[in-house]
Amino acid sequence: MKKLRLGVIISIVTITCLQGKVARCSDWKYYGTFTRAPGIDELFFYDASDLIDSQGSVKLWVRSVFSADIEKRLTEKTVVDSAGKRIASGYKPPITKIYPEAADAAYLEEAAQDPTVRATSEIVYQIACGDRTIRKITGKSFHPDGTVNLGFGISKWENIIPQSTADDLAKLVCKPQ
Repeated sequence: MKKLRLGVIISIVTITCLQGKVARCSDWKYYGTFTRAPGIDELFFYDASDLIDSQGSVKLWVRSVFSADIEKRLTEKTVVDSAGKRIASGYKPPITKIYPEAADAAYLEEAAQDPTVRATSEIVYQIACGDRTIRKITGKSFHPDGTVNLGFGISKWENIIPQSTADDLAKLVCKPQ
C-alpha cells in the first residue's frame, strides 16, 4: 500500500512538472553574466528550489543560457506581466543582496522559467562554503541545436576567485558563518 501511495505522489509531481508554464519544477535565480565572445553573453541561473545544504557544503543545479534567448522571452507580455506582478508584491531577486541595482533580474528570472529557453550548459556544483572552494559534480554543455556537446564528471576542488560569478553564487547560497 505504501508503494502505491509513493507511486501516485511521484506520478502527480511528474505530471505537474510536465505542464510547463502551469507549474514550475525549478526556481531559476539569476546570479551573473559571462561574455563568451564580443556580443555573445551567457546568463547564469541557479535552481533555488533544489539546494542541498549539508555540513558546510551546498550542492545545486546551475544553468547558463544565451542572453539573446532570454531577451526574446522578455518581449512576451506574459513574461513582463508576471515579473511585474512579482515585483509589485514586494519580490526582490536574491542578486539584489549583492548588487542592489540589479532589480531587473526579476524579469530575467521569469524569462528563464520558460521551458523553451535552451540551456548552453547544466551543471551540478558543490560549494564548500567555509573553504571557499567549488567543484563540478556532473553536468553537460550543449550545442545550439540542443544536442550534448560535452559531459562533465566530478572535477577537482578549485578556489573561488574573488569578484567572480562563482564568488557571487557562493555569497547567495552559503549561509553566513
